[in-house]
Amino acid sequence: MLPLSELDEKSSSTSLPEFVQRMTQWRHMDFEYSLWQMLQLCVNPTRVYRTTLYHSRTKHAWARDDPAFVVVVLYLLLITAVAWSLAFGDGSFISFVKLFAYVVLVDFVGIGAALATLCWWLANTYLHQFPERGDEWAATSRREMVEWRYAFDVHCNSFLPMSLLLHVGQYLLLPVLLREGVLAIILSNTLYALAFSIYHYLTFLGYSELPFLTRVESFVYPIGVVLLAYVLSLLCMMNVTSFVTRIYFG
Repeated sequence: MLPLSELDEKSSSTSLPEFVQRMTQWRHMDFEYSLWQMLQLCVNPTRVYRTTLYHSRTKHAWARDDPAFVVVVLYLLLITAVAWSLAFGDGSFISFVKLFAYVVLVDFVGIGAALATLCWWLANTYLHQFPERGDEWAATSRREMVEWRYAFDVHCNSFLPMSLLLHVGQYLLLPVLLREGVLAIILSNTLYALAFSIYHYLTFLGYSELPFLTRVESFVYPIGVVLLAYVLSLLCMMNVTSFVTRIYFG
């Protein structure tokens, strides 16, 4: 078995380009397993991260080596972009392309990469622990750090349930959520608060599975900010669905 330092060095130099290249190799992607993971993320997310621990022991890496999960998420965003474009766009192909490009490049990849980078930096800088079990063991543990691609995997896992709530569930409930009145405001804002809270909770689960991290409960602290924003939005009688649709579609 290669030392962890050599494994990390090898992974960091080849993993990302190889991962992107594999996105074009459809026959080599395990879509059945990815769909199983997506289902478990909605009903039993801890089970998904238990398989991640097994993956780390067999592949010597925490990050996925199969891009099928990301491909399925992109396909989901494609379908929802078509639906939202037909509902609020001008019906042109250009408006659909703009919406799909924005959702993928900004919402999913751009913001996701920024959040993954922030969590990756926080985990490796402030949450990494070095247990005292001898000089040799401690030196080895210092080499095991959070991979950036694993941080992005955590974002992808957390993004899926949030996307199902906001892109699919919200779309189906639009006739109710866009009505005038207090009930529509409560339902809309509760949906957004639930979606963002689930995102941060799943992020916490992703980092809590790493045995070399401590104080991972820090990743659930943003839920407090979400709840505060939820209360303020209700006090201001602000319908978040109406606000967001105006931002995206004018």
